[in-house]
Amino acid sequence: MSSMSPFAHEPAPSTALPRSLTSRRIFLAGGAAAVLAACSSGRSAGAPSVPASSAVPPTTAPTTTATPATTAAHATSAAPATTSTAAPTIPVRRQAASRFLSGNYAPVAESTALDLPVTGVLPEALQGTLFRQGPNPLAPSLSNPVYSWFGGEGMVHTATFEGGRCRAYRSRSIRTNPVAAALGEAPVSGPTPLIADLSNTSVGALGGMILSTTEGSIPYVIDTEGNTLRRHDFGGKLTHGLSAHPKWDPVRKELHNVSYGVLAEPYLVWQVIDGQGNITRTTPIDLPASTMVHTMSLTDTYVVIYDLPVEFDANVLSDGWVVPYRWKQGRPARLGIIPRDGQPTVQWIEIDPCYVFHDQGAHDTATGIEVTLVAYDRVFDTDLGGPTEAVPRLERWSIDLAVGRVTRTVLDDRAHEFPRVNDRVGLTAPQYLYTVGSTPTSTGPFGDAGNLVVKHDLRSGSAETVSFGTASTTGEAVFVADPERSDAEDGGWLISFVYDAVSDTSQIAVVDAADITAGPVASVQLPTRVPSGFHGTWVPA
Repeated sequence: MSSMSPFAHEPAPSTALPRSLTSRRIFLAGGAAAVLAACSSGRSAGAPSVPASSAVPPTTAPTTTATPATTAAHATSAAPATTSTAAPTIPVRRQAASRFLSGNYAPVAESTALDLPVTGVLPEALQGTLFRQGPNPLAPSLSNPVYSWFGGEGMVHTATFEGGRCRAYRSRSIRTNPVAAALGEAPVSGPTPLIADLSNTSVGALGGMILSTTEGSIPYVIDTEGNTLRRHDFGGKLTHGLSAHPKWDPVRKELHNVSYGVLAEPYLVWQVIDGQGNITRTTPIDLPASTMVHTMSLTDTYVVIYDLPVEFDANVLSDGWVVPYRWKQGRPARLGIIPRDGQPTVQWIEIDPCYVFHDQGAHDTATGIEVTLVAYDRVFDTDLGGPTEAVPRLERWSIDLAVGRVTRTVLDDRAHEFPRVNDRVGLTAPQYLYTVGSTPTSTGPFGDAGNLVVKHDLRSGSAETVSFGTASTTGEAVFVADPERSDAEDGGWLISFVYDAVSDTSQIAVVDAADITAGPVASVQLPTRVPSGFHGTWVPA
């Protein structure tokens, strides 16, 4: 998302939990029957349990522990990221009816590896843990054509850096109630889950907690190793869950959450959470139906809501999809502008139909608001498994509040996703923005062919890239500030998980954000691949 930023709060370390060695398939959404029943009866649904008929016999999925490797500053066991000049030989693996269960979308077992081999030199200033969240279904049916990428059970991947070394890599499934039951474990403590008991999208820190989040769901508290500790609903006031893209105001020290519900009004709420984790404001937003609102924008003065034509559809659920939202042709697309102070009156501004998952760098201007984001012409129209139907383009939206008009400017014709900035810019206009990029003709989901990290200079309009090779794909690049270069907006490193389809393995690439064309300063070789996923954050030591 713009992803959930670190919030400038350092979470306390927690005690690791024991891991189970078994897994079995579950019905992830768990609430499909309850939602359909509520649709037919006109009542809202409560928190459902997993139907017993959804389970299949358990399969062995042992946790794999890599043999500790001696890590030298200039080890050469991981190949540096370079652009291939010849067509690579890519083995065909894990074929499935859904593209989101094939290749590097296929799930992996939990694993632990210590003292990982490094190519190049890891900066000594990298002291902390990288978190990355994404879907990792426990035991999916490869013949299932209606699998949704957004519906897979969550797995968090962590990499801990200290003293110029990568001390540990771990992958852990988030113990939602259905996952804990499928693994034969006791459920974690905390409030009753909402209809969707799911946690697979992002990770962020607030008030001494590390939170794993998914829109419409209660967040799960995890420790620094990714182990699930408990659910948390901020004293029972988190009625619609914590979205994957809340926005942090570092001046007022507030987290702003816009989250949607499925059946019962209000379909959307705007909430304010202080730095200690107390919900101080809840404002219902009047919508005619439940729409998928994946992100929101925040400036010093305004909250921006994206009310776009992806709407709840019970027929999608009855057809077997666990994410019951579909593109609704003819439904108006609009932005809602709400003043942060005073009466929360919404100014609605209609725009051309499109969809926005991720934004960055929203700020006030003399005439209104400016925001940089990734826009799709449409999603979830003919393909309900993921956003595969349009090229995601990087755009600047200038919102003129006096005349009620939005001017859209395409900044880059290539496919882009996962925009990130240096979180230290706060709610001011950033100069630099970093995306996962691919070729202009790519129509893949979230940069399916994205082998580039792109540095955009939003002032000059220029862009620089680092390529990881034609056989590789990279995930979201998290910006980690260098304390010795704090006066420079690009003074830090971009860290991302990179998958190599030839070797069927992954590595962690560390790129100097001030000079990305030089390629990675270091690459950490992982003992397993990291499936294509969503968002992450950096938590300092």
